[in-house]
Amino acid sequence: MLSKKIIYVFVVVLLASCTNENSELTVEKNSNSVVVVPMSVTGACASDADLYHIECGRIILDNVKLSDKEVKQLKAAVGFDTVSVDISGYSSWENWESGRGRPYSRAFSSSDRTAQQCGIAAGVYLVEDVYLTQTYTLPSNLVIILDNNAEYSTSTTTIGWNPDNLSTRGFKSSLSDSTVTMQTAAFLLEYTTDGKQTYRTYPVNIFNIVWKLKYLRLFY
Repeated sequence: MLSKKIIYVFVVVLLASCTNENSELTVEKNSNSVVVVPMSVTGACASDADLYHIECGRIILDNVKLSDKEVKQLKAAVGFDTVSVDISGYSSWENWESGRGRPYSRAFSSSDRTAQQCGIAAGVYLVEDVYLTQTYTLPSNLVIILDNNAEYSTSTTTIGWNPDNLSTRGFKSSLSDSTVTMQTAAFLLEYTTDGKQTYRTYPVNIFNIVWKLKYLRLFY
Protein backbone atom coordinates (compact mmCIF):
# COMPACT_ATOMS: atom_id res chain seq x y z
CA MET A 1 0.00 0.00 0.00
CA LEU A 2 2.84 2.33 0.85
CA SER A 3 4.54 1.73 -2.50
CA LYS A 4 1.33 2.66 -4.36
CA LYS A 5 1.13 5.97 -2.50
CA ILE A 6 4.76 6.76 -3.34
CA ILE A 7 4.16 6.04 -7.03
CA TYR A 8 1.03 8.23 -6.98
CA VAL A 9 2.89 11.16 -5.40
CA PHE A 10 5.73 10.79 -7.95
CA VAL A 11 3.29 10.91 -10.87
CA VAL A 12 1.54 14.03 -9.49
CA VAL A 13 4.89 15.82 -9.02
CA LEU A 14 6.01 14.83 -12.53
CA LEU A 15 2.80 16.16 -14.11
CA ALA A 16 3.09 19.42 -12.18
CA SER A 17 6.71 19.80 -13.32
CA CYS A 18 5.78 19.29 -16.99
CA THR A 19 2.93 21.81 -16.67
CA ASN A 20 5.25 24.46 -15.24
CA GLU A 21 7.87 23.83 -17.92
CA ASN A 22 5.35 24.25 -20.77
CA SER A 23 4.07 27.45 -19.16
CA GLU A 24 7.57 28.94 -18.97
CA LEU A 25 8.27 28.08 -22.62
CA THR A 26 5.04 29.74 -23.71
CA VAL A 27 5.88 32.92 -21.78
CA GLU A 28 9.38 33.12 -23.32
CA LYS A 29 8.07 32.52 -26.82
CA ASN A 30 5.54 35.35 -26.53
CA SER A 31 7.82 37.90 -24.85
CA ASN A 32 10.36 40.15 -26.56
CA SER A 33 13.72 38.68 -25.57
CA VAL A 34 16.01 40.53 -28.01
CA VAL A 35 18.44 43.04 -26.48
CA VAL A 36 19.98 45.68 -28.78
CA VAL A 37 22.44 48.13 -27.19
CA PRO A 38 24.91 50.52 -28.90
CA MET A 39 28.54 49.68 -28.20
CA SER A 40 30.56 52.32 -26.35
CA VAL A 41 32.42 54.52 -28.82
CA THR A 42 36.08 54.95 -27.93
CA GLY A 43 38.14 57.76 -29.40
CA ALA A 44 36.91 59.82 -32.31
CA CYS A 45 36.18 56.96 -34.70
CA ALA A 46 32.74 57.80 -36.07
CA SER A 47 32.57 54.48 -37.93
CA ASP A 48 32.16 52.72 -34.56
CA ALA A 49 28.88 54.55 -33.90
CA ASP A 50 26.78 51.89 -35.69
CA LEU A 51 28.23 48.92 -33.81
CA TYR A 52 25.88 47.13 -31.42
CA HIS A 53 25.75 44.51 -28.70
CA ILE A 54 22.84 42.15 -29.32
CA GLU A 55 21.67 39.09 -27.47
CA CYS A 56 18.82 36.62 -27.34
CA GLY A 57 18.88 33.83 -24.80
CA ARG A 58 22.31 32.20 -24.97
CA ILE A 59 23.31 34.01 -28.18
CA ILE A 60 25.48 37.06 -27.45
CA LEU A 61 27.14 39.08 -30.24
CA ASP A 62 29.33 42.18 -29.92
CA ASN A 63 30.45 44.77 -32.48
CA VAL A 64 27.67 43.93 -34.92
CA LYS A 65 27.33 46.61 -37.58
CA LEU A 66 23.65 47.51 -38.01
CA SER A 67 21.71 50.07 -40.00
CA ASP A 68 18.83 51.99 -38.40
CA LYS A 69 16.43 49.72 -40.26
CA GLU A 70 18.11 46.58 -38.90
CA VAL A 71 18.03 47.95 -35.34
CA LYS A 72 14.26 48.44 -35.67
CA GLN A 73 13.89 44.92 -37.11
CA LEU A 74 15.72 43.40 -34.14
CA LYS A 75 13.83 45.41 -31.54
CA ALA A 76 10.52 44.31 -33.08
CA ALA A 77 11.51 40.62 -33.15
CA VAL A 78 10.68 38.13 -30.40
CA GLY A 79 13.86 36.21 -31.10
CA PHE A 80 16.53 35.21 -33.58
CA ASP A 81 19.06 32.51 -34.27
CA THR A 82 22.36 32.51 -36.13
CA VAL A 83 22.81 30.55 -39.34
CA SER A 84 26.15 29.78 -41.01
CA VAL A 85 26.44 28.37 -44.51
CA ASP A 86 29.42 27.76 -46.83
CA ILE A 87 28.68 28.52 -50.50
CA SER A 88 31.06 27.29 -53.20
CA GLY A 89 31.81 28.67 -56.65
CA TYR A 90 31.02 31.97 -58.34
CA SER A 91 28.36 33.02 -60.84
CA SER A 92 30.03 35.93 -62.68
CA TRP A 93 32.87 38.42 -62.70
CA GLU A 94 33.19 42.08 -63.64
CA ASN A 95 35.92 44.70 -63.83
CA TRP A 96 36.35 47.22 -61.05
CA GLU A 97 38.04 50.57 -61.36
CA SER A 98 41.38 50.44 -59.57
CA GLY A 99 43.08 53.28 -61.43
CA ARG A 100 45.31 50.90 -63.36
CA GLY A 101 45.18 50.23 -67.08
CA ARG A 102 43.16 47.38 -68.54
CA PRO A 103 44.84 44.95 -68.84
CA TYR A 104 48.24 45.60 -67.27
CA SER A 105 51.31 43.40 -66.78
CA ARG A 106 52.15 41.82 -63.44
CA ALA A 107 54.94 39.43 -62.53
CA PHE A 108 54.63 36.44 -60.18
CA SER A 109 57.72 34.80 -58.72
CA SER A 110 58.43 31.15 -58.00
CA SER A 111 58.60 32.01 -54.27
CA ASP A 112 54.99 33.27 -54.20
CA ARG A 113 53.28 30.45 -52.30
CA THR A 114 49.81 31.88 -52.84
CA ALA A 115 50.39 31.97 -56.60
CA GLN A 116 51.48 28.33 -56.51
CA GLN A 117 48.31 27.37 -54.61
CA CYS A 118 46.29 29.17 -57.27
CA GLY A 119 48.03 27.19 -60.01
CA ILE A 120 50.01 30.19 -61.29
CA ALA A 121 53.48 29.44 -62.66
CA ALA A 122 56.24 32.01 -62.27
CA GLY A 123 56.16 34.57 -65.07
CA VAL A 124 54.63 37.80 -66.35
CA TYR A 125 50.90 37.99 -67.09
CA LEU A 126 48.36 40.41 -68.49
CA VAL A 127 46.02 41.07 -65.57
CA GLU A 128 42.56 42.57 -64.97
CA ASP A 129 41.23 43.84 -61.61
CA VAL A 130 37.91 42.06 -61.10
CA TYR A 131 35.09 41.35 -58.70
CA LEU A 132 34.00 37.72 -58.44
CA THR A 133 30.30 37.48 -57.62
CA GLN A 134 27.98 34.85 -56.20
CA THR A 135 24.31 35.00 -55.23
CA TYR A 136 22.43 32.95 -52.66
CA THR A 137 18.71 32.66 -51.99
CA LEU A 138 17.86 32.86 -48.30
CA PRO A 139 14.93 30.92 -46.78
CA SER A 140 13.34 34.25 -45.79
CA ASN A 141 13.81 37.98 -46.27
CA LEU A 142 13.57 38.42 -42.48
CA VAL A 143 17.34 38.20 -42.00
CA ILE A 144 20.29 40.40 -41.13
CA ILE A 145 23.62 39.62 -42.80
CA LEU A 146 26.63 39.52 -40.44
CA ASP A 147 30.23 40.38 -41.26
CA ASN A 148 31.89 36.96 -41.13
CA ASN A 149 35.23 37.89 -42.73
CA ALA A 150 37.14 37.15 -39.54
CA GLU A 151 36.62 33.46 -40.40
CA TYR A 152 39.24 33.77 -43.16
CA SER A 153 42.96 33.54 -42.49
CA THR A 154 45.35 35.92 -44.25
CA SER A 155 46.93 33.00 -46.12
CA THR A 156 43.73 31.43 -47.46
CA THR A 157 43.15 30.94 -51.19
CA THR A 158 39.43 30.27 -50.71
CA ILE A 159 38.46 33.96 -50.96
CA GLY A 160 39.87 37.18 -52.41
CA TRP A 161 40.15 40.63 -50.85
CA ASN A 162 37.29 42.41 -49.14
CA PRO A 163 36.31 45.16 -51.64
CA ASP A 164 35.66 47.54 -48.71
CA ASN A 165 39.11 46.85 -47.23
CA LEU A 166 41.62 45.55 -49.76
CA SER A 167 44.19 44.78 -47.06
CA THR A 168 42.07 41.93 -45.67
CA ARG A 169 40.56 38.73 -47.01
CA GLY A 170 36.81 38.44 -47.29
CA PHE A 171 33.82 39.75 -49.22
CA LYS A 172 31.08 42.35 -49.08
CA SER A 173 27.40 41.58 -49.43
CA SER A 174 24.10 43.25 -50.27
CA LEU A 175 20.57 42.02 -49.63
CA SER A 176 17.55 42.40 -51.91
CA ASP A 177 14.39 40.69 -50.69
CA SER A 178 15.60 37.14 -50.00
CA THR A 179 18.63 37.20 -52.31
CA VAL A 180 22.10 38.06 -51.01
CA THR A 181 24.81 39.09 -53.50
CA MET A 182 28.44 38.60 -52.47
CA GLN A 183 31.54 40.11 -54.07
CA THR A 184 35.26 39.60 -53.53
CA ALA A 185 38.16 41.36 -55.28
CA ALA A 186 40.90 39.54 -57.20
CA PHE A 187 43.33 39.64 -60.10
CA LEU A 188 42.25 37.81 -63.24
CA LEU A 189 45.27 36.54 -65.17
CA GLU A 190 44.05 36.44 -68.76
CA TYR A 191 47.20 35.80 -70.79
CA THR A 192 50.93 35.39 -70.52
CA THR A 193 52.92 38.07 -72.31
CA ASP A 194 53.52 35.63 -75.18
CA GLY A 195 49.75 35.26 -75.71
CA LYS A 196 49.01 32.01 -73.89
CA GLN A 197 45.54 32.01 -72.34
CA THR A 198 45.48 31.24 -68.60
CA TYR A 199 42.35 32.51 -66.80
CA ARG A 200 43.64 31.97 -63.29
CA THR A 201 42.80 34.23 -60.36
CA TYR A 202 44.87 35.57 -57.46
CA PRO A 203 44.83 35.49 -54.41
CA VAL A 204 41.76 33.24 -54.61
CA ASN A 205 41.75 29.92 -56.41
CA ILE A 206 38.46 30.03 -58.34
CA PHE A 207 38.30 26.22 -58.26
CA ASN A 208 38.17 26.30 -54.46
CA ILE A 209 36.29 29.52 -53.63
CA VAL A 210 34.11 29.44 -50.48
CA TRP A 211 31.79 32.21 -49.25
CA LYS A 212 31.36 31.86 -45.47
CA LEU A 213 27.96 33.49 -45.10
CA LYS A 214 26.52 34.11 -41.64
CA TYR A 215 23.21 35.74 -40.87
CA LEU A 216 20.56 36.27 -38.21
CA ARG A 217 17.17 34.70 -38.88
CA LEU A 218 14.49 36.80 -37.17
CA PHE A 219 11.29 35.56 -35.54
CA TYR A 220 8.18 37.67 -34.98
